[in-house]
Amino acid sequence: MPSPLGFDERCVIIGAGAAGLCAAWAAREAGLTPLLLERERGALGAWALMADTVRCLSPRQFDLMPDGDFPRGSGARATAPEVAALLARFQRRWRFRLQSAAAVEHVERQSSRGFRLQTSVGTLTTERLVVATGEFGVPRWPDVTGAFSGTYEHFRNFHIRTVRPGERVAVFGAGNSGSDVAMQLLAAGAAVVLSAPRPPERPSPPLPQILRGLLHRVAGLPIAHLPGRGGCTDSTPVVDPALFDAIAAGLITLVPRATRLTTAGFVDGSGLEWSVDRIVACTGFRRETAFLRGVVPLDSSSGRPDRDARSGRPRQDVQAGLVAGVPGLAFMGLPCMRTRQSGFLRGFASDGRAVIGGILGARSLP
Repeated sequence: MPSPLGFDERCVIIGAGAAGLCAAWAAREAGLTPLLLERERGALGAWALMADTVRCLSPRQFDLMPDGDFPRGSGARATAPEVAALLARFQRRWRFRLQSAAAVEHVERQSSRGFRLQTSVGTLTTERLVVATGEFGVPRWPDVTGAFSGTYEHFRNFHIRTVRPGERVAVFGAGNSGSDVAMQLLAAGAAVVLSAPRPPERPSPPLPQILRGLLHRVAGLPIAHLPGRGGCTDSTPVVDPALFDAIAAGLITLVPRATRLTTAGFVDGSGLEWSVDRIVACTGFRRETAFLRGVVPLDSSSGRPDRDARSGRPRQDVQAGLVAGVPGLAFMGLPCMRTRQSGFLRGFASDGRAVIGGILGARSLP
């Protein structure tokens, strides 16, 4: 791939995963020739790095790319390899300009208009910048003290094939990733301790197909026009009831949130110490946006900007992906950014069209 050194672009998209590719499609439809910058070696984003047991949260037929393609395979929910194959097909079919192995190191606003980007392969300027670095770039680790002598790994790097039958494993976090990991461990014959701040709630029973389709359409409506923003939140309910059933049956031990690591395991919030062979942190990720410091203020989920728990989301007002007071800058993939589907594969196509339309038509937001 040619180096972007010296390029003067009309539209640059940082991140060539699903969100970035959907934004590139919309930009091309609008008459632009976008340049995708991707730090990895290909247009797959974080999906190429996840274990093959990771699954999407929605039915695969709803996870549509702008050309109507979706993850092919069996089962209701697509796996990470199936999504990676979808994105590879999409890039091969449409051949967007892509500079891979290009990590963005710093962004600054130009005095006249646009932005100057310093990357690992050179410097370029652009009139419009779309940040599509996704929610799964950098693992977020639990904020606990101490040290554990066994295997301590993040959900992103965990694979069930490395677990021995009878192994004692602690899972930190009871969201969808924690639920999936805990159930895989149980099936593999491991003894599972689940450490979470609160007990998981049983998911609602599955809806009939016709109602699922209707709710999918409602979830695609702009939340700005819905009462209470349509109840949209950053948290995603657990979709599989199996974890709740396993805890109720005593197959998985539920304990309070871990407060401290020990060489043999961890101490929970009630003061009890647990000895385990392995700890899997299912505690989420932080967005890769450190390069935007100085352009927009970034959120810290811990309240301390110096900690690695920084979420990376902009604290500045973001309306439908556009950043207030920063003309030409937009985000893709923020939860509740525009609809209840924002932040998920099923919402990227419509968000991409809205973001590119807004960035082309808006000078700045109030």
